[in-house]
Parts: sequence; C-alpha cells; structure tokens
Amino acid sequence: MLFNPDGNRYWQWKNRLVQKEKVLALGIYSDITAAMVRAKVLQVKQLIDQDIDPSIRRKQKKSVTFDNTLAFISDEWMKARAKWSKGHANKTRQIITADALPSIDKWAD
Repeated sequence: MLFNPDGNRYWQWKNRLVQKEKVLALGIYSDITAAMVRAKVLQVKQLIDQDIDPSIRRKQKKSVTFDNTLAFISDEWMKARAKWSKGHANKTRQIITADALPSIDKWAD
C-alpha cells in the first residue's frame, strides 16, 4: 500500500520480472477491497507464470490503433451531418475513405 503525503492511499504490488523491479498500480484504497486486490494479484501472478509482463499487457489493452480510432471518429462525424443531401454525404464519405484515411495511415507507420 502506498501512502501519499496528501493523505491518498493506493494499492500497489511490487514484483521482479526479468531482473527488474516493477510496481503495478492496483487501484485506490477506498474504491477496492482487499479481496479484490488479492484477486488482481493472483491474475498478475498467472500472467507472470506465462512469461507475460503485466504492465505491457495493460498498455496493449488500453491502446487502440490509430486507424480504427480515426475511422470511428469520421463515422461519428458523418452521422452528425444527417442533414446533408445524400449526394454530398456520399461524396464526403468517399473522400474520407479513399483519400484521407489511407494518407493518414501512412503517417501512423
């Protein structure tokens, strides 16, 4: 458990993976019970037994590919423009999918 000078308390778990000490944040003390922390630690130990770094696994789960995010945003943007005529909406969608997304995809690599 980590006690900050400002009075906040956090659940943390220190482990050693590949000769390097790592600290994994498990949550805020008041939000998570000790039983929930034990269950999380058990899951982390299972990942370590499979030679999977829990911090890298957490980052992979949080990350979303740039292309999927941009495609999602462009779809939401098009839905918000329902007042457009069909021809204008189709032409705009075609420009986005044929020109904009592939061009920006190249930058992501």
